[in-house]
Amino acid sequence: MDDAELKRRLVAVQEKYGHLLTREAALAHISAGHSGSTSGHSFEARVLRIFTPYEFAKAGRKGKVCRVELERLGSGTDERPMLVLWDADVEKLQKGEIAAGDLIAVSGANVREGEFHIGRQGSVRRIGRGSTADAKKAEREAGREKLAVILDVKASGKSLEAIVELDGKREKLKLSGEKALSFLGLKQAHDGISLETLVALKRVYLVGKAIRL
Repeated sequence: MDDAELKRRLVAVQEKYGHLLTREAALAHISAGHSGSTSGHSFEARVLRIFTPYEFAKAGRKGKVCRVELERLGSGTDERPMLVLWDADVEKLQKGEIAAGDLIAVSGANVREGEFHIGRQGSVRRIGRGSTADAKKAEREAGREKLAVILDVKASGKSLEAIVELDGKREKLKLSGEKALSFLGLKQAHDGISLETLVALKRVYLVGKAIRL
């Protein structure tokens, strides 16, 4: 795919979703080969970075979730998609069955909000163990950009206050204006809709999501 075709597809995807998708989310959408279906995506990738797993409780059920930054192989784009793993797959990470630098095969993944999710019908497995050199390379690649996981977000007047995990530490961000809108995945403010309302609508999608700073 050349640059002109990629740009055309980016514009088409963002227009389709009313410019609610960030560029990274639109790239992941295209890379997934999305054509109306959000499930059944399979690909191979190298693990660049594994974020700290965290536990959650929802509708009376407890579970674990973890995000993994990937370098997708043979995708034809320079995007680095995020893979979201749950429960038993998180335990694979905690046991060291999958580590930074490893090659993995992903199958049956769903695309939600620009991220790949491994659901009940999907799977992830290691197909190549990364060497120490591979792990260091993955760390360098991942370190080119600051990537954080959103732990909490709230509106404070005309600004946003977000708690994120960055380099293994919790940090507080305060954003306003265009930066606040970009954080919410918006290009422009919506007339008659307050920042508090936008945060209330999008918070469920934002908490746990990885963002580039």
